[in-house]
Amino acid sequence: MEQVVGSWDPNDKLASPVGDGTEHAIDKTDRLTYVVQFENKAQATAEAIYVRVLDTLDSHFDFSTLAMGEMSHPDACQWSFDPLTGVIEWFCDSIMLPPNTYPPMGEGYLSYSISLKSGLAEGTEIPNRAHIRFDYNPWLAAPETGPVVRQFASPHVVSVLRGMSI
Repeated sequence: MEQVVGSWDPNDKLASPVGDGTEHAIDKTDRLTYVVQFENKAQATAEAIYVRVLDTLDSHFDFSTLAMGEMSHPDACQWSFDPLTGVIEWFCDSIMLPPNTYPPMGEGYLSYSISLKSGLAEGTEIPNRAHIRFDYNPWLAAPETGPVVRQFASPHVVSVLRGMSI
């Protein structure tokens, strides 16, 4: 009898600034920074050999302002960006991410920042979500609970919200 072994990936995605209020309202001049986190769970029975991340940017972003940030495994990860589709793709080959029995050994992350297009109407929602795949496992969404959403607000509304306790 053969034992089946495999990697196992929970994941998350964070955005900053967090924004104000329940709408997470940001100013039109705010640059958004995203961090995509992934982990080979301690219960996994094998290292993750490769990690692939796809992130489709919303059309409200100014693609010319895209800047890659820090990565947990820069030697293993390559990225590309298609400005026609807005898709960023990271491929971490031979990452050999162990089960996370001794955190943070089995954890990784990618980051980038980007600005909004000018002329957006107040209330414009900016959703963002990535999809992560370990080896041949199914694609998983990050964050798992739905897209990270920020809402563009006029500078006056943002300054009022920032002055309030929410």
